[in-house]
Amino acid sequence: MKSLFTGRALIKLNRTFYKRTVVAASALTALFISAVNVRAQNITVADSVKLSIVAGEAQSTVIPPGRKSQCEQGRFLVTNDLLRPPDGVVFGQNLDQPGGSLIPSIFEMGALSADFNSDGSKSNYHFGTNDHDLVSLSNGDVLYITGAFSRMPINLLGGTGSLGQVQTKEPAWFKDTYRKCIQDGQGNCLFDFGPNTRSVVLVFRSTDCGEHFTFLSEMDPLRFGDGTCALPQFRKDGNNNIIPTKDWDMGGTDGQLVKVDPANDHIFMTFQCVGYHAARSRTGEFALDSNNPVDKTLVLMSNTGGASWKSLGYVNKAKWRMGVVPLGDELGFSVGNALLLGNLGPNGKYVFDAEANPASNEPSTWETDFSANKNVPLDRIYANMWAHPILTRTPDAKSYLLAFPDVIGKSGFGYRLYWYDRGMGLLTAKDSVMSANPSPDNVIFHLTAIDPGKGPVLFYWYDLDSAAEQGTIRGRFIADGASVSDSFTISLSGGQSRSFALTKFKTPYWFGDYLTAGGYVQETSQTTGSGPFSIATSKTARYVYFPMWVEPDGTINYARVEYAVKANLLGSPSKIKPLRLVATPARAWKPWLARVDVSKASRPSRDLDRERDMRPVQANRTGNPRPTRPRPQQ
Repeated sequence: MKSLFTGRALIKLNRTFYKRTVVAASALTALFISAVNVRAQNITVADSVKLSIVAGEAQSTVIPPGRKSQCEQGRFLVTNDLLRPPDGVVFGQNLDQPGGSLIPSIFEMGALSADFNSDGSKSNYHFGTNDHDLVSLSNGDVLYITGAFSRMPINLLGGTGSLGQVQTKEPAWFKDTYRKCIQDGQGNCLFDFGPNTRSVVLVFRSTDCGEHFTFLSEMDPLRFGDGTCALPQFRKDGNNNIIPTKDWDMGGTDGQLVKVDPANDHIFMTFQCVGYHAARSRTGEFALDSNNPVDKTLVLMSNTGGASWKSLGYVNKAKWRMGVVPLGDELGFSVGNALLLGNLGPNGKYVFDAEANPASNEPSTWETDFSANKNVPLDRIYANMWAHPILTRTPDAKSYLLAFPDVIGKSGFGYRLYWYDRGMGLLTAKDSVMSANPSPDNVIFHLTAIDPGKGPVLFYWYDLDSAAEQGTIRGRFIADGASVSDSFTISLSGGQSRSFALTKFKTPYWFGDYLTAGGYVQETSQTTGSGPFSIATSKTARYVYFPMWVEPDGTINYARVEYAVKANLLGSPSKIKPLRLVATPARAWKPWLARVDVSKASRPSRDLDRERDMRPVQANRTGNPRPTRPRPQQ
């Protein structure tokens, strides 16, 4: 066979191969030199605080001390998903008064008022989804960002309306799209919401520590690109079969996610697009093509504190709460068991890769094994999503960490942890998150990451002991150099580990589909000299985290977890616990796997792409029967 390369080309190819080999070898050598096997850090975990709020899919954040005059000592904030604006959705508690009085919130509809009515049949907006985020900015402002249903008409004159509608032509699907059968708390159909229906995202802002929220902005997918992400989907019959004719079901999103970049307060949003493209029609009448889902995720960014949004483009895969992590001019996304990257180009626009970087070529077996396991007490826990991928930065900001749900051998349902080193192009799997009592029936669910912007990231989770029918909140820290701490208990009482019983009601207790929580960093400068001659000699940092969870006694719970290298930064010596960090050995690092088309990334179980987000009504503490949530629509 004749060579395809000239002699000069072969020399160039060999040099390129040699250069890459040397780089990889150098990277591994650096890891061998720099790796630290074990080192000690220090933590304190305060007794958990109970709040009498009956919630399930609650979200929380924290305002650090010294940011706002209304809460000089800082404030913990949490949402109650049983409520919707204009009711006061957010509740607060001052950090220096754990267990003290709850501080309610007031929501003002502002520019929405003219188009909102508490009687949904008379309103152009309806809060019919449970998906929301609660985030804080560096100045202490707080944003409540929630999905909602809209049937606002198009401004046919093309001018700017009160909320910025600028489209000049009504879409062909508009007049035939509804969300049918909006239900009351007993499951009775009240009204059909429509026409013109699509899901949107509404932003409310508080500048006074969560005491007053005012409507700030709307993100309507109809206004971005060609409006594809507002396209409707099919209705389904009682057997979950597609109804191929109009009326159409509301499209838009399910499971939008919001992430704040602590470096600059830029707010990123991923918005899964669940509709279908139009079918070709000889008659000219609009119809949907069941073989052509939109199947992409809109990525947006606000650099105005949530007052306005701009599109960064699309990831070519629809994913529920697709994780996004900004690292400088690069964005990382969790797509199943893979990392997908986007980079800011010279024209100021992001370019998203068409191929993703898989953490493993082995598929997750969570879904099949979970569905077949009859020992998990599903009659006591209600959640549509038990596990989905979590993506976060590493403390050195050089790598991404992907936590992916999987069955961990005979240890039960947990998460595998994967580090992606950006500079060296290396990948490693480090330990797994699994039950403290390993068993094929035990489950880690609702894994949550708290990233204070600097320093270690705290992972925490529900540790479900199926045989004992009880749960415990546990956590571990992610530190520099692909280091992880030993797991430790977060739910404490009197300084001792505390578990909670999974009470059996007539309907399973609503635990929600995800949680979010916040933290912050307190830095202190050490100086020498005095007055104008003082010189900063060193800085020390204390990292403070507030993991939050719900328990089936009708409460929201949170704990204060503090981390520091130096024990004297943590207060009472009697409460300080040494924490072992274990680094990844150099031999565990391997080159990144071959990239795959983003559509082929392995999906975890329970990560439904088209969940019909009609929230359930909470089973109360007395166990009275309540209607259950409609089956997820896929």
